[in-house]
Order: sequence, then structure tokens, then C-alpha cells
Amino acid sequence: MDLPARLETLMGGFITVTKQDNKIHINDATVIESDILANNGVIHIIDSVLMPIKSIYLRKWDASKIFYFKYNKYELHCSHLVPTFKFDK
Repeated sequence: MDLPARLETLMGGFITVTKQDNKIHINDATVIESDILANNGVIHIIDSVLMPIKSIYLRKWDASKIFYFKYNKYELHCSHLVPTFKFDK
């Protein structure tokens, strides 16, 4: 692969792979260990979490809209179609 490279992810976003000071970077993360063989592929360890910039959910729904529902003692918060529950005590 020629670097720098811009690669599309499975979710439709993009990552940028660069080489600087003999280190490989993926967006803002640095690869700290590479080419670890696993049963189902190859693992590369990076020093931070890659957060998706663009996803299918953000394309279909406005991320700024958070729906709030209250039913009896249960509060249901829905954001990005992922519900979390808060129980009153």
C-alpha cells in the first residue's frame, strides 16, 4: 500500500493511514504492534480508540435529536436507536 492512503470502512466512513518518523498512524492513533496472527485474521494494536466520523445511523438520523420518553418509574432515553434504561429508586 502506498502511503498516505484514505480507506473506506465497512460503515461507510473513512480512515487515513500515514507514515511519519518510521511509525504508522491511523487517523490520530499510532500502531504500536502489528501483524499479530489470529485464527481469523491479523491484529494490529493501536494506542487509542478510533471513533467513527460518519456512520449509517448518522446519515439516516440527525445526531442532535435525542428522544426522551417517560413511562411510570422507567425513563427511556433513545439516542442513535440504542435505548438505555434508568430506573427511579
